[in-house]
Amino acid sequence: MIAARNEEGRIGKCLDSLLNQTYSDYEIVVVNDGSTDRTAEIVISYIEKTPSKIKLHSTPGLGPRAAFNSGIKAAASEVVACIGADDEVNPEYLERLMKHFEDSKVIGVCVRMVYRSGTKTWGKVQDVWKTFRSGGEIGRFPMVFKKQVFEEIGGFTGRLSVGEDYDINKKMKQYTERNDLKMEAEPGAVYYCVSEDTLPSIYRHAVKFGEKLPPTVKYYPIFGGPILLWSIFNAIIIVAIPLAMLQMLRDLIFLYLVVYVLLWLSILVWIPIKKKVNYSARYYLLTPVLQIVSGIGVSVGVVKALIDI
Repeated sequence: MIAARNEEGRIGKCLDSLLNQTYSDYEIVVVNDGSTDRTAEIVISYIEKTPSKIKLHSTPGLGPRAAFNSGIKAAASEVVACIGADDEVNPEYLERLMKHFEDSKVIGVCVRMVYRSGTKTWGKVQDVWKTFRSGGEIGRFPMVFKKQVFEEIGGFTGRLSVGEDYDINKKMKQYTERNDLKMEAEPGAVYYCVSEDTLPSIYRHAVKFGEKLPPTVKYYPIFGGPILLWSIFNAIIIVAIPLAMLQMLRDLIFLYLVVYVLLWLSILVWIPIKKKVNYSARYYLLTPVLQIVSGIGVSVGVVKALIDI
């Protein structure tokens, strides 16, 4: 199941990775969510080559999770795998995942997440940060699950645009507990995540993210709250020095700067030790800049959302 909106630059690679699977009994449903570029045209060209394997379903720009809900409802299979149109998977992905469903108690499977954003500097910096932030190679949320269970728990909720994966995971965990079922993990199924790779695109994505964040903070403060606080913490740096010129704020700003520097020093030391990945040192050193830009974007987005309420 692929949800796509204006992904003409990546949808082909995504489809190639799915058509190159060692497992054969599957179909690809692409939900074109109101794209205004060549996304649908590219998908149709793939359908012409492999008409028995790919189906195109359209929604009028409802957003990725609503698009997934619509596509999953239209899917004929009992097990559904969700993938972003700009991401890819390894050739053994489906074969390894489907083996878990031989156990009737398994309702969903988490996969290994690898962040791979190309060769541009800021894409690599994002890979470093997301690898560190994820806390482990196995993703927190099931990327593959039984369609029946997904529908019984209500699918992706309409009230969230950020943290909807957290919501699905929570509902699936509750479902397993009520029905004596389980979710498993498959490190051999690799999901390659791609991110924005320029500072302007990172900023724009962060603003959109921030605009969608308030409902998540409201309904799931344990998930959305830390994201908001971390964003504000990093955004404040751009006004900290000017504010330090005010006598009444000088001590407070000095304390903030000390905490900011010490925290980032600890993170920059901890990233390579914890993850043991061989990225260039410059990518580690640029992560604070990335988070400042993202923090400003998210903060701006949140303010815009609150003004519009």
